[in-house]
Amino acid sequence: MHALRVHGDRTAVDRTGRWHRRRLTWRRLPLLLELVTLAAAYGAPSLVRLVMTTTRSTAFSHALELYRVETNLGLNVEPWLNHLVAPHDLAAVAVGYYYGLLHFILTPLTLAWLYWCRPRAFARLRSALVLSTIGANVVFWTWPVAPPRFAIAGLTDVLTTHNILDSADPHGVTGAANLYAALPSLHVCWATWCAVAVVTATRSRWRHLAWLYPAATTFVVLASANHFVLDVAGGVAITALGLAASGIPLNRARRAGPEIGRASCRERVEISVV
Repeated sequence: MHALRVHGDRTAVDRTGRWHRRRLTWRRLPLLLELVTLAAAYGAPSLVRLVMTTTRSTAFSHALELYRVETNLGLNVEPWLNHLVAPHDLAAVAVGYYYGLLHFILTPLTLAWLYWCRPRAFARLRSALVLSTIGANVVFWTWPVAPPRFAIAGLTDVLTTHNILDSADPHGVTGAANLYAALPSLHVCWATWCAVAVVTATRSRWRHLAWLYPAATTFVVLASANHFVLDVAGGVAITALGLAASGIPLNRARRAGPEIGRASCRERVEISVV
């Protein structure tokens, strides 16, 4: 059995000893450079908002096009989920804070865990996240979409009705957000990436419970009327493209996962010594 080894731009991940190219993956960088790279990726959606020249009417028009397609396909579940949650204050507040906070907490925590405890898996997974986010921002710039809470009549904006994170204040935290970046859903993109990271970088029998996170996120983004069903599909698709571009073998996740999972927090000491 071949142990997982890193050599140049190639990584051996299976029992046959074959080398697999890392494609668009770049090496694990010093912590400060990693933080700069990730901060740039996180701040990109707000930057896109500042340089966008697309009018509000275009984003609303695209939203109506998406909703028309969903209606024709029978996928327009956003009103039903929104009306399920919005009348109940506790549920609406929980959904609002989940939407506003959790992806900004769990994604960095997952990155930190990979960096310190799974350094052999970190480079490809980090690269996949950054590439997915870049791809999403390209779509935001070229084909902006307003969220359902703005574009579809009859939906309740639970973020503003309950003033989640000062969302009701036009000068609050939402003032810096790109309000016309519904497609693809970065919430679903990052949640799916977190699940893939856990599944491929560990070998615990419970690791597949990580898929509950993107499943719950899908419910939240639809019930809060922040995304369409097609936005969710776009989030999963852009994540898959980022993973493919970084060379992560999703079709062999079961076999590659345990090999990658051998990395542990002790490796950070070994790497530092080297």
